[in-house]
Amino acid sequence: MFDHINAFDELMKQKGYDGYFQSSFGFNDKLKENLIKHTLQCYEEKRNIGPVNLTTYTHWKDNESPYVRCNFYSDFNSRDGFSVMKVNIEYGNQFGVLRHKEIPIGNNSEIPDRTYANRTIMEQKKGIKI
Repeated sequence: MFDHINAFDELMKQKGYDGYFQSSFGFNDKLKENLIKHTLQCYEEKRNIGPVNLTTYTHWKDNESPYVRCNFYSDFNSRDGFSVMKVNIEYGNQFGVLRHKEIPIGNNSEIPDRTYANRTIMEQKKGIKI
């Protein structure tokens, strides 16, 4: 089990996601610690390790500045470990989400890196001047 957690943690760090994550179970920690807590809670409740949604900010300055937040919808199976099914990237500010983009993921190698996620959602669309 810990091999799956370590492998997923290492993959996400390679992709640039090395900050704190908020999980759908209310844990707010580094990814590895978050997954360990999730796994232990599932064992304590005597249930299978189920899907977990993980949220992290990939661009943050302060409460008044724009931000980029990535939501990773992941699942677990005992053979492959944790796998991301889709990523929802949001660009917003203190008033709410301004733009969002959903990226379906076939396998973990398709997870966009942090720089790509930020650049993709923060790009300004240029209109045609008449």
